[in-house]
Amino acid sequence: MTSIEQLAAAGEIDGVALAEIAEQHGTPCYVYSARQLRSAASAVQAAIAALPDSQASYAVKANGNLALLRIIAEAGLGFDVGSAGELARVAAATAGLNPKPHLCMTGPCKSAADIAAALGEPAATIICESPDELTRVAEMAGAAGKTADIGVRVNPDVDAATHRHIATGIAGGKFGVDADTGLAMMEKAGSDPRLRAAVLHCHIGSQIARAQPLIEAAGAMIKLRDRLSGEAGECRIDLGGGFGIGDARQRPSEDVLAALADWLADNAHGIGFSFQPGRSIVARAGLLLARVEYIKGNHILIDAAMNDLLRPALYEAQHPVAIVGGKLAGTSGSMNIAGPVCESADFLARDIDLAAKPGDLLAIGDAGAYGFVMASNYNGRPRPCELLIDAGKVAVIRSRETIADLLAADKIKSDG
Repeated sequence: MTSIEQLAAAGEIDGVALAEIAEQHGTPCYVYSARQLRSAASAVQAAIAALPDSQASYAVKANGNLALLRIIAEAGLGFDVGSAGELARVAAATAGLNPKPHLCMTGPCKSAADIAAALGEPAATIICESPDELTRVAEMAGAAGKTADIGVRVNPDVDAATHRHIATGIAGGKFGVDADTGLAMMEKAGSDPRLRAAVLHCHIGSQIARAQPLIEAAGAMIKLRDRLSGEAGECRIDLGGGFGIGDARQRPSEDVLAALADWLADNAHGIGFSFQPGRSIVARAGLLLARVEYIKGNHILIDAAMNDLLRPALYEAQHPVAIVGGKLAGTSGSMNIAGPVCESADFLARDIDLAAKPGDLLAIGDAGAYGFVMASNYNGRPRPCELLIDAGKVAVIRSRETIADLLAADKIKSDG
């Protein structure tokens, strides 16, 4: 894949000049490479190819743009959705495709509307995260005259060695259930005619930089599966996602998914496995273009803000940054990149080495994931447009919002 360093030096992405994109479409804007997205999706398929009966489902929460979902579906991946809204996005993006992609619905608190939407999709598996949720799915499936494929999310109590906000496999968290509860839920599903116990699921966190925590979780899940009987004992194991790509400070020294798949191929015969990569597929296929407005002391003030890219404020993430046609920012320095939002957390990069000046065009990398999907209108800021570069052509895949868009849904209460 083209790196941010190469983009910075060449000033282009897949044959299209970034300066021309900014001139025509304005800044800030998200720019995605279809070529890089296809390459990342193909790499996932290649990594798990040696595992019989394996499947990968892209986690839509990372980026739900319809054009990107279509490319991912055409690459042969299924989808992991967390709501009825994400499911509707997948349905719209994959209309006309045959066969339909496999689906799973995850999330710790599914509403009745979410469950009803999943029950309406024959290819969907609902991953339950509590006994009450399992009961609700059974009741709704029975009322609809259907048999629901379900999974149970088990918390294996494995430390993913990642940021505290994205570590989800530690005991006592809001995700999943303990092993004994999970096994009881699977056995219950296996004996209920309204349910089919299809999947034993876990997800220990995101941005996991080494395969070892995932291998530890996989070993624990295999042992749990061995304790199941009947239909439940034939279930697949779903190991979630979280395969790290690192950041500007350090990239992983191994392909985490490939290393995990190699271990499974040697140690887990006769079991079907599922995976749900998200950020690792789409992050490096996208960047955020922004313009430098002012320099104030050690602050580079740009026209993008935390409401356009929340990860640095939320996760202390360090995205790679480069001046288009110039240098990549060093990861050790005294400069900070800040935005226009009235919050002290509104920084897109801290303590970097970058000699920027007003008017410079910046490319902020790894922005294909958790960029637009976490964007907001805070401080009355319209959300940026999304652009797709495919075969040397630029397509607007989401228009830039206007101030009129921000006002359109509001209503002033009438005194009458």
